[in-house]
Parts: sequence; structure tokens; C-alpha cells
Amino acid sequence: MSGKLLVFEGTDGCGKTTQFLKTAEYLFKKSKKNYLLLTREPTLRKYGTQVREILKCQTDPLKDAEKCLELFAADRKDHWQNLIKPALDEGAIVLCDRFKYSAFAYQQAQGLSLEKIVKAHEGIPEADLILLFDLPASEAMHRMGKDIVRLGVEHKKFLNEKFEQEEFLEKVRNNFLSVAKTHSNFKVIDSMPGIEQVWEKVQKELDEFFGYS
Repeated sequence: MSGKLLVFEGTDGCGKTTQFLKTAEYLFKKSKKNYLLLTREPTLRKYGTQVREILKCQTDPLKDAEKCLELFAADRKDHWQNLIKPALDEGAIVLCDRFKYSAFAYQQAQGLSLEKIVKAHEGIPEADLILLFDLPASEAMHRMGKDIVRLGVEHKKFLNEKFEQEEFLEKVRNNFLSVAKTHSNFKVIDSMPGIEQVWEKVQKELDEFFGYS
């Protein structure tokens, strides 16, 4: 039995991880037959760890584009071959927080061509359902700023991370929307409303996808 790969995409601050976790709880409770695997990218494996180090240290969003693409693609291929595909082959529903579509949006915003990015991801198939949480960059930055206040002063470095600058995030957002237009398995979710209102939209998409009444 072949499983299903559900991917959650969007800019930082869009609320996708919250909806990712709500989806996991919903599907787990929906049926005892649902075998779930939750994962995210970048991973904590060899290449993913290197990616995380670059994101932590570099504040210029246009720097290290080629290196980022190389490491993201290597991490993603490793992730697919060693975790996602085996789980799908066993019939699992795999929920993945970010997948190759993040590269299409982020690395393109770094100045790389879409053709180059697609080529780097050859061999990685499409997800069965991609939920894209769309939010203007200004609102995303506002929400991340509120998180900083909530978490404490020591988290102010959070806003200095390279992929969390407003102008850059807006480019990423537009790239995501462009990719969504060319993929029928993308569902764009407006993330401006509150968590529960967004969840209602997500649940509707899940029920339609899985055939739940």
C-alpha cells in the first residue's frame, strides 16, 4: 500500500508549523488506520546540520546561494531516500514541514534560476498535497516580532537570520505563489485570520483530500 506525502509550505512567520501540528493531531484521532510520520526540513542529519549552521551565522539573504542550494538538495535527497520513501512504501501518511518547494521559493529569491533549482532536485517526486500558507511579509515580520517579545530579549538574534528580512520574505512569498499556479496539488491557504479560522480551511482541504465526510 502506498502512503501519502503532505507538505506544509510558506514563509517564516506564516503559521504553517502550528497547522502542521494540528493536522497531525486531527489525522491521528480520525482513524486508527492512519500511520503517521512527522518530519521537517532541513533535517538534523549530515547535510541538514550544515544548512542550519549557515542560516545561523549568515545575515545577508543573497549570500551563499549556490552553497545553500547544494546543501539543501543533498539534505532533501537523503531525507527522501532514507526516511520519507521507506515510510510511504509502508503506507504511512508523511507530514513534512517544508520540502523542495521551499527551495523553489527561497533559492530563487537568492538569485538562482528556477531551472537550476529544479535540476538540483531531480529524482525527488512531487508531494501528494501541498498546503501553502500565504501571508504578506509585513504581517509575518510583525508576528515574529511578537514571538521575540514573548520569548525574551535573548531571542532578538532571531530577526537577524538571513531568511527573515521583510523585503526578502516578500520575494519568497511571491515565488511560492508562482509555483502554486503551476502545480495542481497546491492549495493556498490565507493565513491572515486567526489560528482556528485558518484551521477550518485546512481541515476542509484534508477532508476533501482523504474523502472524510
